[in-house]
Amino acid sequence: MARINSDKRYKGRVQVCSAGSVHAPYGLRRPTGLLSLDMNLGGGLHAGGAIEFKGVESSGKTYMAYRVAAELQRTYGDATNILIACTEILPDKGFARQAGFCINYSEEEIAEFEAMRAAQGLPPFTEEDLEDLRFSIGTVGVVIAENGEMLLQTVIEGLEFSREDPNQGFQLMLIESLGALLSADAEEKQVGENIRIGGSASMITQFQNKAYPRFIFPRPDGHMQETTILGINQARANFDGGLYGPKTRSAAGAHAWKHALLASVEFSRGADIKEDTTVLGKEIRWKITKGKAGTHDGLNGCFNFFHVARKDPVFWNDVISAQEIVGADTVTDAIETAKRMGVVEMSGAWINWYEGKSQILKCQGVDKFASALMDNPKLIDKLRSQCIKASGLMVRYE
Repeated sequence: MARINSDKRYKGRVQVCSAGSVHAPYGLRRPTGLLSLDMNLGGGLHAGGAIEFKGVESSGKTYMAYRVAAELQRTYGDATNILIACTEILPDKGFARQAGFCINYSEEEIAEFEAMRAAQGLPPFTEEDLEDLRFSIGTVGVVIAENGEMLLQTVIEGLEFSREDPNQGFQLMLIESLGALLSADAEEKQVGENIRIGGSASMITQFQNKAYPRFIFPRPDGHMQETTILGINQARANFDGGLYGPKTRSAAGAHAWKHALLASVEFSRGADIKEDTTVLGKEIRWKITKGKAGTHDGLNGCFNFFHVARKDPVFWNDVISAQEIVGADTVTDAIETAKRMGVVEMSGAWINWYEGKSQILKCQGVDKFASALMDNPKLIDKLRSQCIKASGLMVRYE
């Protein structure tokens, strides 16, 4: 160790040390807000590595990514630093806010909303409205680039920045999405011209090869990189089913991306949720298809997602004060998880929640229990904390 560490050829580029002195960052997790998924991930998404959310269209990938960002804002507040690398569309701010992820609208967007309100005969925004629309929690940056190589290189620079200045570094860098990355070779060609086979795969392979040394090499202060890279990836049908249609679905990207992931979560649509003939939402299923560092593959579950009528602009005050369930039913998911873990007890139709010998809450039926929790969000946090404690997981969230 002394010989290599003192050699000028390796100084600052190679480090040899005892295994007992290495501090892996995987005890730090990024919760998704969906307690059942967090518990099965080992506490949440890993810090210091790459994670993948994959699935077919309309399966909740972007929504769950925004939920991760929302939980980071709840944890870090004004110290939140998130970077979104866009390949398909710019961030859908209204959808993000409905998912709990607070992004501020631009002055141009606000002016456009004002013009639309005037055209509809509606009064102009109040000062409180304008303050709400301009409100953001922490710093949310957006990266756009002409091609995938430039975009991914910017993400590498973000990792390097986070390594050098951890107090100002990114907790989360979201790539949306990997399947839409345009290689420089494809950018130069006309539509219909032949492009280099495997261009996107080799680009992602090179990205991973450059990213992971920045994850495993200690920062100047001796601590490890704690940024989480979350890549959204589309799964497309493979034509291997003959007359009976596709049998398998694969996500785009190089095998190097799949092998280097700390966790991969696949989302898929289930049955519609109906009231008579009206569709209120859908069931979304999740499955952990890859897991390392305290996460095990093969685990699965599901949650209910309720449709929300979109309106622009989405006011943050309306989101945080809403009592009805919008988007993912995370409250019922938390209750069902707590029941499975024995944190709450069922006695006939009654649900009893104790901390030691003290009764915290007693309600008849899951719906009333959920309503009581939504009336006091601090109780939801307390329920989650007790589930984490009951699971024996040793994790931290900041």
